[in-house]
Amino acid sequence: MPLSNGQYHEDQWDYNKLTGITFTPTNPLHTTAMVGWRYNPYTHVFELVSYWHIHKKRIFDEKRFVTAQPNEDIYVTMVTNFEKNEVTIIIETKTGTLTETQKFKKLAQRVSIIQPYFGGTSRAPNTMWLYCEILNSEKKKKGNNEKSPKINK
Repeated sequence: MPLSNGQYHEDQWDYNKLTGITFTPTNPLHTTAMVGWRYNPYTHVFELVSYWHIHKKRIFDEKRFVTAQPNEDIYVTMVTNFEKNEVTIIIETKTGTLTETQKFKKLAQRVSIIQPYFGGTSRAPNTMWLYCEILNSEKKKKGNNEKSPKINK
């Protein structure tokens, strides 16, 4: 919602984090793969981006995103290839799919889940419901064709 002066809050265009993984649990801003989101009040959709921290450098392209309507199911898949030291993020919505792969110098074998958090200088204005299903590579090797983990807003 606009403020009383018609402008939007300074945090309106910040990316919040929906979910992600980190390879440095004691310093998650060092090596991470995340999904960022923000609500666009002009188009009334959520914009979702792949959002990275690679060796403490924040990387995302706010011009490259996929959109989702409020209450639409979003599917996120993160694939880690330890042999190639790379991670692929796949974000699927009704309007399209965004896929991005980033290469890292070295990925630690320990992976931790990053829980959702709200960016900016103020508290989140609304409640968000998430359902995450963690699939490991062993299930995929055995031919399990389950859909990606489901994330609901």
